[in-house]
Amino acid sequence: MGERLQALPAAGLDDVLTAVEFLRARDGRCCFVLPGFQPAAVATPAGGVALSELVQPRPDCEALVAALLRDCFLVDTLDPYWRAPLAAGVFLVTTEGDILTGRGEFTAGGRQSLGQGAIHKKREMKELSQQVEELLASVDSLEQRRLQLRSEQQETEG
Repeated sequence: MGERLQALPAAGLDDVLTAVEFLRARDGRCCFVLPGFQPAAVATPAGGVALSELVQPRPDCEALVAALLRDCFLVDTLDPYWRAPLAAGVFLVTTEGDILTGRGEFTAGGRQSLGQGAIHKKREMKELSQQVEELLASVDSLEQRRLQLRSEQQETEG
């Protein structure tokens, strides 16, 4: 689901196409949520609750949230769905963070890495870059102090 939650909302198709040209010229890539795009409706799986019913978006974001959470359902367990075919595009999610899709993709494991999508990685890279800059400044300061002490030592000895 991380890809869905990291998609950029688009104001219009022309904006998306302009952005794609820009990204291609710089070897970049992005996922966009197209406005007004209406895929075929999917029936709620037995025992599932639409994720869109569990959130309260701001009034100006209702359509965007509905698009992002379309066909995503919270279920207590994935057990009833292992061998039953799911409709294309469906995401079943448990409170444990396990995900089963209509394409047969199953994502599960520890909770620690749940929030480590691209946005998290970019923020972490920025924080690490800042730490590197701070450490380099500290190294420069220590090097200057070392040179100053060496100079003072030579003056004292000389």
